[in-house]
Amino acid sequence: QEEVIVSNGVINTTATVPKRITAVYDELYNPYAYLNVKDLKVTGTDLTYGVDYTYDDDVLTVLSSKEITIENTDKGTPTDNTITVAKDVSANIILAGVNIDVANTGVVGKYSGSAAFCIPSYSQGDVTVTLKDGTENTLKSGVSRAGLEKSGTGDSIGTLTIKGSGTLNTYGGNDGTGIGAAYDSSKSCANIIIESGTIIANGSAAGIGGAKNGSGTKI
Repeated sequence: QEEVIVSNGVINTTATVPKRITAVYDELYNPYAYLNVKDLKVTGTDLTYGVDYTYDDDVLTVLSSKEITIENTDKGTPTDNTITVAKDVSANIILAGVNIDVANTGVVGKYSGSAAFCIPSYSQGDVTVTLKDGTENTLKSGVSRAGLEKSGTGDSIGTLTIKGSGTLNTYGGNDGTGIGAAYDSSKSCANIIIESGTIIANGSAAGIGGAKNGSGTKI
């Protein structure tokens, strides 16, 4: 394998080492900038890959409470890359022009599809989603999933807060909701607060709330 050494934007590829890429950098070079060539662009202050987020197998996972801004690299083209918040993490996410479409995933009556934006079931973390001013954000999920998914109930369940002055369009899959529960073992959701923004939630079950045969509380 070829070793790639990057310093001050200059690339040298003269040496070879087994299966590794080395980045030598200074303040003029961001060692994680290569992530922004993926379908979802990530920006923020003092974000550390592997500590604050990961981006593997087309899934962007938020790992910490540091403010993180997410947008499509190509805002005019939907992506099948998805966003997940790690379980029990209190995340602060700014959506700045996200367009995620995994509506074609899953098979009705056989297996569930993918969620465009997923907070794991029964997560205790408080997640804040801010819609950046002037942006339109679209989340389309697959069979049985919610567009912006937050399943589970109970005293320890976290709260999802949506705010900002942008627009959010969500689409749940078959038996799922626009914002709230997937048609999973819970089917229900709790603790959703919408402070501001233009929200258009489309679900096969509820627009916002519980999935088929489920319920929504404290919304």
